[in-house]
Amino acid sequence: MASITHVIFDVDGLIVDTERCYSESIDELCQKYGKTFTWEVKAKQMGQKEVVSARIAIEDTWQAYAERLEHFFLANEIDSEGKKRAVLLSSMGVKPYKLLSNLVAPRKAGECSYTDVLKNHHNPRPSIIVQRFKFNTRVRGASESIRTFVAELKKLSEFCEYNDSLEEMLRDRLVCGINNRRIQQRLLSERSLSFAKALDIAQAMEAAVEGIEDLSGHITDKVCAMKHHRTAAAKTRSAASEYAIVVVGHMLTVDVDSRTASVINVKR
Repeated sequence: MASITHVIFDVDGLIVDTERCYSESIDELCQKYGKTFTWEVKAKQMGQKEVVSARIAIEDTWQAYAERLEHFFLANEIDSEGKKRAVLLSSMGVKPYKLLSNLVAPRKAGECSYTDVLKNHHNPRPSIIVQRFKFNTRVRGASESIRTFVAELKKLSEFCEYNDSLEEMLRDRLVCGINNRRIQQRLLSERSLSFAKALDIAQAMEAAVEGIEDLSGHITDKVCAMKHHRTAAAKTRSAASEYAIVVVGHMLTVDVDSRTASVINVKR
């Protein structure tokens, strides 16, 4: 596998090149290959079946860009911190490089811990106070499952810097924000309560309620079916409320509703 010797741009994003033969400017590349310059075109020009490349969209966040670049370093067996820095600095473009230079002045860009500087600039850490406020005011929604609620709490805790007290904070927020009086009372009745135990109890009670609701719905459906059956039967009886019985030459007409009867002679 060829080693990286040069880094260039094309119109689609960054190209970390493995050959110096493409050291021309962007304009020259566009003139030579057009706006659809691809690694397949390059491979054909070089007579290769395939080529290992890194194409990184400049619209990516710095964090995503850095992560993808690390994968490229791994794929190309680049271990040297000096080479990693050289590739990164030469591939970040004019504006990011100028930004980095301004941030680290009077030092040179190649002398600083550039990853942390750019990471903090492009993806600054949010305020701890703001993040803790969001965490401590989060309440479970009416139709939100406990599992989803806890997942959101964990996500909100990312920048709260609770460190070793995170489990306790999650437990407290679960109890305070559960938004279910029965579950909350049950959790508060526990003398010793860990986050894991609180979560188990809450989810068990949630599952029990859901089971009862499902059973209740099933019973309701049966009751409705029985009522429908009784209504249909009543209509049938109403339609047949007057019927006749022939008894030895007489016809006995019986009105079931009024409980009256009349006899009519019938010729044999």
